[in-house]
Amino acid sequence: MSRFAILIVLATAAALSCFGQAFTANLTGTVSDPKGGAMPQVTIKIRNVANNDTRQTATNSDGRYTFSQIAPGGYELTAEAAGFKTYVQRGITLVANQSGEADFAMQLGAVTQEVDVSAAVAQVDTQTANQSVDMGTHTVEELPANVRNPFVLVQATAGVVSVRTGISTAAQDQNQNRFAMNGGRDESGLILEDGVPSTSGDWGGLIIAPSVDSVQEMQIIRNSYEAQFGRSGGGVVSLVTKGGTNEYHGTLFEFLQNDKLNANSWSNDRVGAKKTVFQSNQFGGNFGGPVWKSKKVYVFGNFEGLRQGSAATYVTSVPTALERTGNFSDYFNANGSPSLIFDPSTTQPNPSGTGFVRTPFPGNIIPASRFDSIAQKVIGLYPLPNTAGAQFTNGNNFFGAGK
Repeated sequence: MSRFAILIVLATAAALSCFGQAFTANLTGTVSDPKGGAMPQVTIKIRNVANNDTRQTATNSDGRYTFSQIAPGGYELTAEAAGFKTYVQRGITLVANQSGEADFAMQLGAVTQEVDVSAAVAQVDTQTANQSVDMGTHTVEELPANVRNPFVLVQATAGVVSVRTGISTAAQDQNQNRFAMNGGRDESGLILEDGVPSTSGDWGGLIIAPSVDSVQEMQIIRNSYEAQFGRSGGGVVSLVTKGGTNEYHGTLFEFLQNDKLNANSWSNDRVGAKKTVFQSNQFGGNFGGPVWKSKKVYVFGNFEGLRQGSAATYVTSVPTALERTGNFSDYFNANGSPSLIFDPSTTQPNPSGTGFVRTPFPGNIIPASRFDSIAQKVIGLYPLPNTAGAQFTNGNNFFGAGK
């Protein structure tokens, strides 16, 4: 087989595997005449109200039409047939992984006449067994979420627990999918962002989470999900991100928290302790709109930054004043025996057996002539000990606190 043929086979296999975890929607329905009979060859158009993307089909001999792989969003449905009024259904909202059904009847009249149904219609998913919780843009943006991470909202649904960590308060994305759904193992659920798995291949940590401002829809499928969702130890979380529309839209934001504005914690108040240092500044914005309307090219981008400082303490070991001069005469093992420093230049084969032996420095002191000039500068970067440290070893002789 040629390299080109192998490439075609691999590309086809990759395309098929990617298609298996779709995040689009489907819409189907039947069109009938005033007496309830099926109407074939009715021209059906569906238009995305955000960017005017339009698709067209016709009903079959049973009067049924089908649109598949539709991007989630708001739509307008139009039906036309000779001798009948044009039917327009507005307010259709399709969510990810939904297979909705919208049936309607045509009315006799001229095509130039229009039957306009503007009331929003709830599309019941009659085609799949999915049992899901759907959160739209407004819900995701308005519900409180730690460091504005949308995956925290999964914890608000029934049957979700974080076995090991509880609801994470960490800023890192990798900690935001440590939940278990309906008895499954934690960190084993399938996380999809625009249909693409977003967890690492080793321990299953979340690779990246979009900002809440860039989420169009969040779907939490807890059980009875379709066979297209594989690699899940229980439950599926599917995020659909926003895209550009026919109009330019943008937002800027900044969220500020610090210990001057925040109340003291209950535990600190109980023992009379002061508030600890805390500073958090989360800022960013998003922008979207048309790039080339006639070619239906749109753009949407989001940036979010986090600068956070919190109190922390450090206990570690640093060189003593004597050790900085090469004098290790006060350096002992934990049992009180001398911890010898051997001269590497005395390395020689062991005359009494295998391996090598070295001679300790006299008095356990390294001569100044053997100091490396770069090492001397590096040693100067270490702070001096500020605590007594452990007996014999002098370990843990430095304490520091800061943010």
